[in-house]
Amino acid sequence: MNTNHLKIFAQQARKKLLAQVTARLSYVLDTDSVELREKASALKQLREAIDRTTKEQLVEKVAYTWFNRLMALRFMDANDYQPLGIRVITPKDGYTIPEILDEAKQGNIPEELKVNKEKIYELLDGKIPSKNPQNEAFKELLIAACNHLHTTFPFLFEKINDYTELLLPDDLTSDFSILKDVRAGMPLDDCSNVEIIGWLYQFYISEENKRLVKQKKPYKKHELAPASQLFTPKWIVQYMVDNTLGQLITELFPNTRIIDHLDFYINPDYKEQLPTREKKKLEEIKFFDPCVGSGHILTYTFDVFFMVYKEQGYNESKIPELIIKHNLFGTDIDDRAAQLASFALMMKGRQYYRRFLRKNIIPNVESFQDYEFDNKFKNAKALGSLIKVEPHEVSNVKVDESSIFGQQQAELKKLYSLLGQRYDVVVTNPPYISSSRMEGTLKQYVEANYPDTKSDLFATFVIRCLELCLENGLTGYMAPFVWMFISTYEKLRNTIINKHLINNLIQLEYSGFDGATVPICTFTLRKSHVIGGRGSYIRLSDFRGSKNQAPKTLEAIRNTNCGWFYTANQKDFEKIPSSPIGYWLSGLFISYFETLDKIGSLIPIKSGMSTTDNPRFLRYWMEVSIRNFAKNNRSNEEAEKRTEKWYPIRKGGDFTKWIGDDLFVINWMHNGNEIKEAVVNNPSDPNTTHWSRRIFGTKYFFKPCITWTKISSSNFSARFSKGGSIFTDASNGAFPNTKILHYLAFLNSKIFQSFINLISPTLNYKSGDVAKVPINNNIFKIDELLIKKVVEVSELDYNSNETSWNYNKNELTLINVPIFEEACDLYQQYWETKFCQLHKCEEELNTQFIKIYGLQDELTPIVSLEDITILQDEL
Repeated sequence: MNTNHLKIFAQQARKKLLAQVTARLSYVLDTDSVELREKASALKQLREAIDRTTKEQLVEKVAYTWFNRLMALRFMDANDYQPLGIRVITPKDGYTIPEILDEAKQGNIPEELKVNKEKIYELLDGKIPSKNPQNEAFKELLIAACNHLHTTFPFLFEKINDYTELLLPDDLTSDFSILKDVRAGMPLDDCSNVEIIGWLYQFYISEENKRLVKQKKPYKKHELAPASQLFTPKWIVQYMVDNTLGQLITELFPNTRIIDHLDFYINPDYKEQLPTREKKKLEEIKFFDPCVGSGHILTYTFDVFFMVYKEQGYNESKIPELIIKHNLFGTDIDDRAAQLASFALMMKGRQYYRRFLRKNIIPNVESFQDYEFDNKFKNAKALGSLIKVEPHEVSNVKVDESSIFGQQQAELKKLYSLLGQRYDVVVTNPPYISSSRMEGTLKQYVEANYPDTKSDLFATFVIRCLELCLENGLTGYMAPFVWMFISTYEKLRNTIINKHLINNLIQLEYSGFDGATVPICTFTLRKSHVIGGRGSYIRLSDFRGSKNQAPKTLEAIRNTNCGWFYTANQKDFEKIPSSPIGYWLSGLFISYFETLDKIGSLIPIKSGMSTTDNPRFLRYWMEVSIRNFAKNNRSNEEAEKRTEKWYPIRKGGDFTKWIGDDLFVINWMHNGNEIKEAVVNNPSDPNTTHWSRRIFGTKYFFKPCITWTKISSSNFSARFSKGGSIFTDASNGAFPNTKILHYLAFLNSKIFQSFINLISPTLNYKSGDVAKVPINNNIFKIDELLIKKVVEVSELDYNSNETSWNYNKNELTLINVPIFEEACDLYQQYWETKFCQLHKCEEELNTQFIKIYGLQDELTPIVSLEDITILQDEL
């Protein structure tokens, strides 16, 4: 399946439909014609719908409605699934016009179609005047075909007797029509897989998703769905289902051979510790996706259930109905997504049983609506599956079929049943929405009901899925892997570690997922704590790119000695500060968090200042007059006495080790009075009552220190400052009174990188994170001359560049040979020697640090050439 082709088609189709529906809307609202007078009721509905929302939202809804219907029609055409037995928007092989129109031209219109046959025949025979009789006739047939499908797919093909029909694009038969685009965009081969529906849904909304994410402000209620939709890659779906439903089946039916067909199933290390599971029938197993999207998880789950039913000896013609009626359940806040999920399940049923569509079965998939008459569901479009319904509350919802609210009550009853039920397996790809982006009422609800996971919706859904799951049931997720490490999610980790069991987990490489710019993991949990149980983990950090993630996962499952497959007792994670999920760490590595001092207990580690207005108060040092440049300060008292305006300041910088990145100066005249006054009066920060809220660590200003860039795009890199500089919050500082070079070397070592990767894997190296790293006092026995040599070479390189304020002259002019080419050769040889010397020294330092920590079996001292931060331009 060519997903790039699908993406281009879906995005272009959306633009085309929006333009054509908009044009049609303008025509309908501004035109007085006999045709429109006959449709006065639909026109009234249209105007009322505009009053309830906006023209733009209405156009988006109608365009999406027609896209879904045309996509569904094409899929059924391509697979010969049409209940009429005639292709609706697709020609017969070798023909150019849709089969249903071609048949009509030959006088054959199916009896099942509720259509004015006489009118169509007269249009096609030219008896009724028309600018485009073939197009007009096909429009009638298309609407009738959609209405005919209402019986089989009421959730997708609502009766078209409203404004949706009025806004159907005019051009349906030309070479430039949207139908022509749909046929070309959905090739017959791609339509052999129901997965195409999910991909098209994702791509259709992708540009709107991108626009909303870029806005950087809280979403409105109607924006939550398109802003949070993310299609789950098939291999991750397989992994989640194989290790939840597949695992459940192995426990319920010990003799099953189902796992032979589940490629991503991981045999649990703790299997012998599990109690015998109480038996239940296959029809009693309930699987729920609370954020169902387009149904990608449910359609694969259908396949797994079918294999199990077949293995257990059920009649194959009965299995699809059993699965859809009894086993699969889903909800979503997005109406169109839920419709597609239901349609996809119906297509799975038809795939396995050719008469399935005659059964009039409706999947257990519902979209949330706001119901003003019910307290729990007044705001359901925002809250979705987070709404808490206890099992006993389901019976409290009454349906009065004689009431004008009867249909709404029936719909509400279904939602109560779905959320009031408890499931054997709950699997989802939850929405990723941070607290700052949540719609207001959603944010309030999460803060009130899920305070421990309020920072992001995905974390809240981890807990919510466990709530919806039966005891000893299994849950599965795809989520950002930040929950495994950063302090924001410490309470979530503690809940999982102490009350549940990480069954298994796969941590993708940082750029291993194409669908979003977030680092991803996928994992399954058991809703019960297994004492001493060891979970299984796969770490894909060394395998760059999305194309490598699935193959390397399969390799690890088949060969657990591969080097990136681990097992771990999750209780060991509690020995590490904030309990990060450090599954790849040895017992020795973890023990250091208990037995060694932390750096922060030995030396001050501080955050720096924030000016609140860098363009006003900061300059590059080369922008200011040397007479106004106050270098070489040693204390605040000394700076207070000086009359210069500009003082050196450390402001983060590129990945540079040992020394350097001294590029900026700050207006610190008279001890920074102008900045302090600006901070106090900053109208964008109403909570600021005193400058000290923004200007930290002033007593450490101008002291010798070690600084680093807080937010990096690479590894941690520490730099030595001999003193004389202020430091910002973007370049935190450590301030040893002694052994400063030893601390510097440790911070630049692979040992330290291993520790900080665990504590702060998001490349945000805050002072508090650095302070948590355990340090072995034996590092101070390392020969200081070796460290000095590294610093001296780095300083020599830095000062050879014009960006250093200690630069004197081009080094080629210092080489006393008469021929320029010879000077260049000597210069190159000199720096090649220095580079090799630095590289050798860094590896020697790593060797000594690794030996001190006893981690020779876990770490290598090798330093790659790109991590030697001198001569990078030359390299």
